[in-house]
Amino acid sequence: MKNTALALTLLFYTFLFSQTENSMLWEISGNGLQKKSYLYGTMHVSDKVSYNLSDSFFDALLNADIVANESNPETWGTVSDLMKEKEYLHSAQLYQSFYIKPITKKEVMTLFTNKSHFFYNYLSLSDNKNADYEENAVLDMFISQAGRKYGKEITGLEDAVESMIPILQINATDATPKEENIQLLYKILKRKSFGEATVDYYREKNITILDSIYKLAFSKKAHDALIINRNKVMTDSIASISKRGSLFAAVGAAHLAGKEGIINLLIQKGYTVKPVFSQLTAKGEKQKKEIETYFKTPRFSPYTTSDKMIEIPLLANEITEEGVIGSPDYANGGLIRVIRTNHNYFINPNTNLYNPKSLDSLFYENIPGTILQKDYFEKDGIAYYDIKNKTKTGNNQRYRFYITPLEIIMISMSGLNNYTTLFENDVFEKIKLKKTQSNWEKLQTENASFSITLPSFYTIRENDNNKNNSHTVQSYLADDNSFYFVMERNLEDNRTLENAKFEHKQIHYQFYLQHDIDSTQTFFDREAFVSESKIGTKPIQLKSFISGNKYYLLGTINASEKNKNTFFDSFELKTTFSKETFVTYTDTLAHFRIDIPESQNKKLFLNIKNESYAAPKNNLLAKYKDYSFKSKSGKTVSLEYHKFHEYESIQNLDSIKHFFKDYVLGLRDNMYQFSRSGEYDDYDYDDYATNDTSMLNSYMYSKKGLGVTEWINLFQKEEEEPKILLEEKESETQNTYTYEALVSTKKASQAVKYKLEFNTNQYYILQALVPKEYKHNDTFIENAFTSFEPLAINETNSIFDTKIQRFIEDASSTNDTLRKNTFGSIYKLNFAEKDFESITSFIDTYPFKKSELFAKNNLIKKIGYLKNNAVIPYLEKIYKSETSNSETQINTLIALSNHNSKESYQKIIQLLEYDLPLSDNRYDIANMFHNFSKNAENAKELFPNIFQFYSIKEYQNPLLNFCSDLLEKDLIAIKKFKAYQKMILTNAKLEYKRTKSWKTNNILEEDEKDPEDYYEENAPVEDIITFLNIIYKYPKNKDRDDFIAKIKALNIPELNIEILRLDFVTKMYTTKAVNNALNDKKTAFIAMQLLAHKNIPLEIENDSIALAALYNFYTIKATDSVAFIEKKIVDYHKEQIGFYFYSVTEKDNASFSKSIRTIAFFMNGKKINPKAYTTFYARTINEEEDVEPKLEAIIKESLNSNHFRASYEKEDEEDYLPNYLYDDY
Repeated sequence: MKNTALALTLLFYTFLFSQTENSMLWEISGNGLQKKSYLYGTMHVSDKVSYNLSDSFFDALLNADIVANESNPETWGTVSDLMKEKEYLHSAQLYQSFYIKPITKKEVMTLFTNKSHFFYNYLSLSDNKNADYEENAVLDMFISQAGRKYGKEITGLEDAVESMIPILQINATDATPKEENIQLLYKILKRKSFGEATVDYYREKNITILDSIYKLAFSKKAHDALIINRNKVMTDSIASISKRGSLFAAVGAAHLAGKEGIINLLIQKGYTVKPVFSQLTAKGEKQKKEIETYFKTPRFSPYTTSDKMIEIPLLANEITEEGVIGSPDYANGGLIRVIRTNHNYFINPNTNLYNPKSLDSLFYENIPGTILQKDYFEKDGIAYYDIKNKTKTGNNQRYRFYITPLEIIMISMSGLNNYTTLFENDVFEKIKLKKTQSNWEKLQTENASFSITLPSFYTIRENDNNKNNSHTVQSYLADDNSFYFVMERNLEDNRTLENAKFEHKQIHYQFYLQHDIDSTQTFFDREAFVSESKIGTKPIQLKSFISGNKYYLLGTINASEKNKNTFFDSFELKTTFSKETFVTYTDTLAHFRIDIPESQNKKLFLNIKNESYAAPKNNLLAKYKDYSFKSKSGKTVSLEYHKFHEYESIQNLDSIKHFFKDYVLGLRDNMYQFSRSGEYDDYDYDDYATNDTSMLNSYMYSKKGLGVTEWINLFQKEEEEPKILLEEKESETQNTYTYEALVSTKKASQAVKYKLEFNTNQYYILQALVPKEYKHNDTFIENAFTSFEPLAINETNSIFDTKIQRFIEDASSTNDTLRKNTFGSIYKLNFAEKDFESITSFIDTYPFKKSELFAKNNLIKKIGYLKNNAVIPYLEKIYKSETSNSETQINTLIALSNHNSKESYQKIIQLLEYDLPLSDNRYDIANMFHNFSKNAENAKELFPNIFQFYSIKEYQNPLLNFCSDLLEKDLIAIKKFKAYQKMILTNAKLEYKRTKSWKTNNILEEDEKDPEDYYEENAPVEDIITFLNIIYKYPKNKDRDDFIAKIKALNIPELNIEILRLDFVTKMYTTKAVNNALNDKKTAFIAMQLLAHKNIPLEIENDSIALAALYNFYTIKATDSVAFIEKKIVDYHKEQIGFYFYSVTEKDNASFSKSIRTIAFFMNGKKINPKAYTTFYARTINEEEDVEPKLEAIIKESLNSNHFRASYEKEDEEDYLPNYLYDDY
């Protein structure tokens, strides 16, 4: 049936494809037009396929009065600006963002390799290897350039931004086409990619099939935004513009054909539209050549950079894109670029000057084509290279590289043919750079939040690495060859309150660490921190400030005391900022309004989708969304929106009040988390466990006779300081509650301003990072907080209402989707005792479909939690019902275990005896017994009768695991199932045979193992271990002892460990067995732990304990090599910690990897405390690398693990070769 439908659809589309003639050029006439106009279908590429032009094309273009693209190319930069969004610093990047290091070769190379997406993709100024197979510009740009060169009116058929917004508002999920359309598209494409097919159909000028495949390739919503809606706008523009004169309109070929294509829309408006056919002759080729070689004289005007460092003639509408100042010539296809990068050589210990010859060595390989002329000049303390070159495609270019005391500046000019040669003097002869001076001036940039007095020769970098409102200012004073810098960084983390003194010191420490130096003097100057050191022989001073989410680092190099003080003391934070326009943003999804700056939050106002968020299609689900509102100053206000699940309910408003206060005090992150007060931080040791027998694995340390490491109790992780309420205010109505607070800590210099609002069934958390002594005087923050308001919503579903009746109504709906969502939401329902009759009545009377039985079972399980006396009889009735299958019976037994009473477990046995449920899913029975184990105290009521089912295959392993668990907890005695002991032992012997067979087939003898190619798999011993745990409890007899002896004889490490543990638990261990375990690397540490937990002193060397821990924590193969590096004993509060470092070299086929593994113990005097241990993530190292800095970093990070922003290692120096050419010159 599906194939028939598909065939019919294909036939339909085949019919459609024949309805429009194959042409890209269409003549428009009639409907009162005085002159003919033309419509042309383009491809937005520079590939030669798009240039299959004709004589008629050139005649129509050159005779037109007006030339229009979809949008005016001069506005394309606004689209690029719309799509990018400045980022904020992630917390972990904060301290690193202040690093300054001499420029590396790799970084210098970016001057040559920075091919901005906008300039090179839109303007097609590529000089890549495919240049011989491409035209000089995308066809759209060629058409626009021709119009400009010959004085045509240039316009667009649509607004670039307005047309792009609906497209950006669609996320990827919404753009996905229907599955049947995808299948049809595959058939049409005939194994070609979509791109290949569109090129082929464009070459054939088959605009009908192009229209069809675009319809199939996108959802209707996406196709409407991308094609249809724009067709209507462009058609109206063509109709309007063509009234003024002859129009040549170029649009993407996919816009032409189809019922809603531009051709048909024009016909519907009364125009005559017909295809134009002709060939390309010598005439057309000549016209193309004339267009390409004719250049209209560009009009340059002076442009000055914001720091007044560079003055250069540029064309109007310069664009800053990806760190490049670009000046495109839209008529001639030329481009002037200015790229600047600080070389930071003032912080080089050996020199202040960047060696020009280092730059010179890069020209040959990185200047395109042939260098025709290269000159070197020095003037006013600034060196520069002037270079002329010609590309392999015959285009002349010119470059100038300036090397100032602060930066390298590259200025380039490029264009087609001899464009650069014709106009270069109008640019390069008029470039001016600021001269090095002796005077100082007060710097007050518009966007920076500070002012400072500094030497007048300075550079400014705004939004470094696209980070919002970050600033780096560097300055040079020629009088004494001194340098100055100030960096401003903004943090978006609006909740973390750090120790202010720690942050100051760490920023300085990490800065110095990059240069292998440390501070020689430090002190706090009121709220600032000051340090001094030396870079080589040059003195360096740093001073840091923190204010709210803003961090500043000031520095001087080689400065006199007077100049240093002038610079540092002049630093001031602005109390007022440049005015911003606040507009009310209304969010209909999260139901709130707020006044925020429009320009910094344009994507919100335009409702441009964030790909990481898609609104759930299930309307019952809880909804969450995070917002970050930005300001011109770099400050942010965060908003969290939470809407409760439709079936969720809480008792009263007090629950909301308690949560709000807990949240601002850092005790809870969400409504469902218990207070963290007094608990140790969640330290997941399982993350470090690489094998099942590791003492960092909860499976191991939770066993009897062992225990979790005492490290978590002894390591007094610097406790997160308790939050202090500096201010608080609350108000409430019947269903709403507002809580406002200003929160800080004793050691923080910042505070968090909160506003939490609850309304009916949703809540909002507004927060901003502010100074601790905040005066509520920040315009942006106060506007946001004051104006924030939940919208009035017609919401009757209060979180305080019971949801049972709503659930029953939704489940009874005729809407399949609602019913499916309803049954999938049972986990959110809270049953009260009064709901028993409603729920049981629903279960009994609702006609559950087969696909809905899971919902019935989930309801049954939840009923078990009720303590109503009618629960057990009702569950018994369900169990015995003729309509109940095994799955329902298993879930009924789980419900009885949820009831958790002696009576309920007694009823479980009765029902199992009445009718034993079986399942084809082995996890069903295992899950049931696992649920029994959760309530072990009452579950013991199942013994010994539960063992009557042991002979049933599906019950054997789950039952044994359950039995082993209760035996381990001493809740049952082995004598309770004496009658079944022989059967258990018989099955254990069979499992022994399976294990022995596995060993025979998988484990080689020592003399057979090839160390170059041998990997030993973990033994499948889970089941035999369960048998061992039970049989060890048997009274001593020959059968028991023989079985245990056979297991020992297998000599499998996992079994050896378990036998040793059981010997300790049953007090049957021998000295010989212990010594054997201590002498085996795979079992030694477990043996030590068993001894330690028996409080038996370890007469073992510290080094041996640490090495044993290494082999226990990590899987170390026979082919790995282990070497001891060093041990370090460090003081920690009133304790000492021993750090043991090992290098482990792992061989993988022909490659090697080397890493540092760290084992740490608390010390008892000079001896290791074997029960207080931990490890840390392995650190990869190079063969020749000095490991000492890494060891120090590991220690510092482990002792300061709560300071997650901090780093203690020098940044990777790959390609960091600041003097890589100096030895050659």
